[in-house]
Amino acid sequence: MACKFPVEPLKWVLGEDGKMNVQAFLNNVSFPKNLEELDYYKDEFDVETLQYAEWAEWTTPKWAVPGDIVLFFHAKTAIQQISRLETELKNLKQISTAKRNKLEGALRRARKLYRMYGGKIFAIGKIAEQPFYDAHPFMSEEEEQERNIHFRTNRRIFAKVDEIFLLEKPIDISEFSDFIFVSRQSAITPVVGSDFDRLKKIICAKNEIPDYLKKSRAIPLPLQKINPENWLDVTQEYRRLFALEIQFRRFYVDYFLKVLGQQKTFYAECECYQQGRRTGFADNAIKIGGKWCFVEVKLNGHAEPHLHDQLKKYCHAERVILQKGERTLTQEKVWQNTMLVIDTEDFYIYSVSSDQLTLLESLDKIKTESNIKALQKRILPLLN
Repeated sequence: MACKFPVEPLKWVLGEDGKMNVQAFLNNVSFPKNLEELDYYKDEFDVETLQYAEWAEWTTPKWAVPGDIVLFFHAKTAIQQISRLETELKNLKQISTAKRNKLEGALRRARKLYRMYGGKIFAIGKIAEQPFYDAHPFMSEEEEQERNIHFRTNRRIFAKVDEIFLLEKPIDISEFSDFIFVSRQSAITPVVGSDFDRLKKIICAKNEIPDYLKKSRAIPLPLQKINPENWLDVTQEYRRLFALEIQFRRFYVDYFLKVLGQQKTFYAECECYQQGRRTGFADNAIKIGGKWCFVEVKLNGHAEPHLHDQLKKYCHAERVILQKGERTLTQEKVWQNTMLVIDTEDFYIYSVSSDQLTLLESLDKIKTESNIKALQKRILPLLN
């Protein structure tokens, strides 16, 4: 069953100087890797889509939020793929003349596009909506893993990108490779802090740019400044900028749970068992309402394809190892039907009996520890 998250528009973080504090990333627009994929894209390559579209749903990192900047980069290695496919097509015997002509025409277009944009940042866009997971309906997690799904759906975290702007003078990789290393393992390369400022200056020097880029800045997370006294104040501005779940857990959730629980001690990576079989590791367990309650931590719940299935593995746990070799809980000491979920936007409660994930509070409204204590009081009657 799909996650039933209430979807609300998110807001940019506005600095005191009127500039938008955003994250930015290079999106490496690649080229089909085989003739089957080439046939799929023969009428319109991704680069061509970006040439003419005002908006598009595009692969993004799950940590992206509305307002973030996408820098579209045509893969430098695409020419190698084009040359290899030209050779494969030339040597292919069992193919109709009509299909061969279409694929040859597509490869000619691909070479022309590469001459224009290969190894260059050629377009800019802005994340318009929260990323989501493009699931295959009626297919289980195991079926998705086993099925040979078309390469385009291998990376299925998408977001709407709007105000797509084609650069009149694309920026060659040689102009920024000394301070940004374009990832070869991923389609996404984060561009953070001063690197974003330098790249933005290069783009601006050669192009007219949209206001959303002019008024944006990428600022690094001040992780070293976060402590038990100021964590809520600092993370109120920076909470959405966590790119790694471990950062979110260490610099926000850990502090949050110490206040939410009825004792400061809480546990991480709790081993859950159902019918004598280990079913998984819950991220955290806190003491609340006289029993232990599991807490699942995500960066973006909307981008988690099988969140409900994951939560079911922790509910109705017959035995829980809170800490190996030190503390094991029996069934009656753990809330069986409910658990809590937190991501960088919101706080939820999950009921396994109804398979419902219910929004309890937006984290934007959690400004003081007393707000967390008020949330605790709201949770208590819901645990039963």
